Amino acid sequence: MSEYIIDDMSYTREDICELLETKNNGYGALAGAYSSAIVFGFCNVANASVVKEISKVDIKPNIENVIVEQSAFSLEDYENVFLIDDYNHLLKNEVLNKKKKEIIESILSFKSLQESWDGYGAFPLQVKSAVNAIDFLEVLDLSSEFYPPTDIFPNPSGTASLIWENDDEERISLEIGNNAMSYYTKFNGSDVGFFDNVEINEFNIGNITRKIQALY
Repeated sequence: MSEYIIDDMSYTREDICELLETKNNGYGALAGAYSSAIVFGFCNVANASVVKEISKVDIKPNIENVIVEQSAFSLEDYENVFLIDDYNHLLKNEVLNKKKKEIIESILSFKSLQESWDGYGAFPLQVKSAVNAIDFLEVLDLSSEFYPPTDIFPNPSGTASLIWENDDEERISLEIGNNAMSYYTKFNGSDVGFFDNVEINEFNIGNITRKIQALY
């Protein structure tokens, strides 16, 4: 292919216009890349006589979707993904969502424990306590990036405990019951804080989630 779309100066103005406007001759995509001012200025000005050179168009690929093989995502998930950071964010969310699902399944499994499951008269996890624990995880997920607890276990009283601990061994241990929560915080450089029988409400849940976020 020639370096130029038009290199034969024997072409007439009408020939060139027809060439630029023809869609099926192989130049349609290139002609469409020129500004409308070029087409209008040449093809519609009566005294236009010659066009010396029309440089070829440097067409760069227009990346609209990022498709990664062997991924659990559908094509629609990638409609607005342009950077690798966006993909990493989606992948991280998938991992966290899977982790949250596993935690919720564990909480629900505590409801199926037998009476005296510890051999000393322990109660299985109460239904309302299980709901409160799951609701807390949902609020934590919606408030910011989801931080999965590092440990979760049932208590003999029918409540559930969730623990968050970072690499510096700072910790928040939360016990959730039917109507109240109790927790303690351990941050380096400050005394251990104990909070007993805290009412389960939006304000207190928000306060605890902010402390959990402070761990990371």
